[in-house]
Amino acid sequence: MRSTLEPEGGFRHARIDDDDVVAQVREAMMIYPHEFTSRTLPTLHHQGLADPTRERKKPVIILKESRGAESVGAR
Repeated sequence: MRSTLEPEGGFRHARIDDDDVVAQVREAMMIYPHEFTSRTLPTLHHQGLADPTRERKKPVIILKESRGAESVGAR
């Protein structure tokens, strides 16, 4: 793949086959080929825990009631 300088100052890149793009992206992801899980979504894969023995974190959601309506006199 080689870039060529355009007269306007921009670059035109060579065409690259979609399969080559997918292969390059998969290689850059550094994931074993058997970990990819879909033929239609070529980079879809299962991402496991880095340390499976560690307990998973539980999300905490804090809801705070707004008292803005009272302060402006809404009824």
